[in-house]
Amino acid sequence: MVKLFLTQDQGKIIGPFAILLGFIINALYKFLALFGVESSGWTIVLMTFIVNGLMIPLTMKQQKSSKLQSRMQPELTAIQQKYKGKQDQQSMLAQQAETKAVYEKYGTSMMSGCLPMLITMPILFALYRVIYNIPAYVDSVKALYSEVAVLIQGSNGYVDTLQTYLQHVQVSTKGWGNISQALSTANGNSVNYIIDILAKLTPDQWTSLQNDFPQIAGEIQNHYQSIKHVNSFLGMDITSTPSLASISVMIPILAVVTQMISTKLMTMNNPIDPDNPAAATMKSMNVTMPLVSGIMGLFLPIGVGLYWVAGSVFRIIQQIFFNKYFEKMDIDELIEKNRAKAQKKRERRGISSEQTLQQYANQKVTTVKDKSEAVKTSNKKIKGSNEVKDYKKGSANYDPNSISSIANMLGGKKE
Repeated sequence: MVKLFLTQDQGKIIGPFAILLGFIINALYKFLALFGVESSGWTIVLMTFIVNGLMIPLTMKQQKSSKLQSRMQPELTAIQQKYKGKQDQQSMLAQQAETKAVYEKYGTSMMSGCLPMLITMPILFALYRVIYNIPAYVDSVKALYSEVAVLIQGSNGYVDTLQTYLQHVQVSTKGWGNISQALSTANGNSVNYIIDILAKLTPDQWTSLQNDFPQIAGEIQNHYQSIKHVNSFLGMDITSTPSLASISVMIPILAVVTQMISTKLMTMNNPIDPDNPAAATMKSMNVTMPLVSGIMGLFLPIGVGLYWVAGSVFRIIQQIFFNKYFEKMDIDELIEKNRAKAQKKRERRGISSEQTLQQYANQKVTTVKDKSEAVKTSNKKIKGSNEVKDYKKGSANYDPNSISSIANMLGGKKE
């Protein structure tokens, strides 16, 4: 069943990004309209290129981190093998200290590669939501759907008719609560709800809509022609799912091919280390993820698949230039720059410049050992103290005339 997004995304994390990207895509649509190009498809392509272009600095930072990671991986793998199977606290803390020392040695951190990804993920998810629900963010497109929504709202008994229609075309209204109340509310949201429904309809479902509202069928058809023109991309309706019998099947195929090429280019200069415990998983994901995208593309609107293809094409072009840049880049020089930055951070933490990274790691391990020994010594003292107390407590029950009783009396204990 098709699920509605209730117009603009209202999520606390994705919502603000979606609204911002909505302003951008609305401006892009108006810009293209100045040249007579009123197309949601081309707007999606242009929007995808621009957003990915704005994220180039973050992508570059992430790939530099990956480059350093590939250089560090043999040392990190050696540490993992050294402490493999050791679950005691001392070994775990020692492994953490040695791992941190390796990252310090190369002037990077364990979070350096994750941070750019954490920043870009909400943006990409927001872009997906905007593209999946174009009418909610592009004023000109929403206006076309609004005209049909107002016509439907003005029809007698439209709530019951629309409810029956929703069940017939299998459009989910989960989350709306009372559907009759949602569609008949007077605060204007009912128009938005109807637009959400219309934005998900395929050409065949538009025909069914005209049959369910015969009194306005002609007007619906006229408005649909304008909507169809906006949603057309190279002869394909981006609101429809790909058909195996049409050229639209090329969208999921291209999604698979372009993602595989993009992944291949990304791993060209950063080959997967076979000794890395996660190597098999990464290699498997590089193959399965594009295939999953292709399968999903067969069941999602063409517009979503178009977004995937456009994004992959951009990354292919981007990666070609990145690879040329990395071929000329001196990785040792990058390491030295990072180490200089890391040294300043270490000095702010009170670690002298003469203190080597290995000494820092050893200091951490020694501290762990000292703490561990201190805990053991403390436990022994407590245990010994308890034994003395238990002994004295037990001696109170001895015979007053016994040697033990006399010894206790000489020790100062009164019976």
